[in-house]
Amino acid sequence: MTVEPAQSTAPAFLPRAEFAFPGPLRDRLVAAILDGSKTATTALLAQ
Repeated sequence: MTVEPAQSTAPAFLPRAEFAFPGPLRDRLVAAILDGSKTATTALLAQ
């Protein structure tokens, strides 16, 4: 059995993340991420 190494979580290796469409909702989400009040996000993995 072959075990592949875990993908790096360094920012340079992470895919670009986009949150909502441009506008007030996205602005609030990005602000919450940057100030640290939002620390978790769920997403679907495209196969």
